[in-house]
Amino acid sequence: MFRLFGRKIQIKHLPDLDHPTMGRLVGSSGVLEGRVESDWGAITVSINPDGQPLETSLSLAERAMNGIVALNNQGRDLIAADALDAYNSDWRFGERLNAGGATERFENPLLSKDGFIASLTLSAVEVTGSTLITLWFECGEMFWGHSFSVTSFDGVGFSDVRVELQG
Repeated sequence: MFRLFGRKIQIKHLPDLDHPTMGRLVGSSGVLEGRVESDWGAITVSINPDGQPLETSLSLAERAMNGIVALNNQGRDLIAADALDAYNSDWRFGERLNAGGATERFENPLLSKDGFIASLTLSAVEVTGSTLITLWFECGEMFWGHSFSVTSFDGVGFSDVRVELQG
């Protein structure tokens, strides 16, 4: 099959390493992965050099993790700007099965910006190449089990971003 498309691309195996900021990073399929403890829980860290020197991606990941409190706040603000109105007008309404098996309608309360932001929890940071950072946020049942990603295309600058509802 690969003769149809050319040579199969070899994925470079990355060695496990102990990083002074991010702790133990385990290499797997061209990606380094680890977990960092924060005030709000464990954050999964994923670093994919994506053809760039490993040191470049590690440097970007270190800058992101050193500024994680500010990036967390900025990411949650960006999600609120993008999705709070949608939550309050649509996503807080729905149907669920009651104990008897019948469908019943529900309406969750309106949320302020502060209440909405308090419901978002940073769960993962993905660094790809030399400029791409994606923050993953869990939001409980606010969006029926979906999560949000905030992707910065300009590294820790977060001036060129995309917010997406995932799942």
